Amino acid sequence: EERLRLKELEAKDPKEFRKAIREHFRKKREQERKKFEDLRKKYLNETDPEKKAAAKEEIRATIARKIEWHIRIARGQGERNEKHLKALQERQKKLNAHLEKLNKEKDAILEKTLTEVLDPAYTPPVRNKPDQAR
Repeated sequence: EERLRLKELEAKDPKEFRKAIREHFRKKREQERKKFEDLRKKYLNETDPEKKAAAKEEIRATIARKIEWHIRIARGQGERNEKHLKALQERQKKLNAHLEKLNKEKDAILEKTLTEVLDPAYTPPVRNKPDQAR
């Protein structure tokens, strides 16, 4: 039900959706923190060695899950960064090729443009004014 509400909100109002998601995860983190703290208190107050050992293992498993979660998040960020970096490198490669072409052809471009603008029949291109729609 909550997921459906968030999906609808995402479509209707992305800004409110982001706020709702932040709040959702804040509450979830608070619940997890409280659950962990309760488990820690249980361990610290336990006198039965077997129950204390079981509580310790539950704490260990909780910490291990949290570490694995952080690793997954970091891995995902790293993969997204790699993808973004590759796209930027490809864009830079195309820009460098374009600059190289312009440098090679600049004299020809200059002469062609000079010939065009000195032609009596030449009319400058019409540029859109800032208030006109493109």
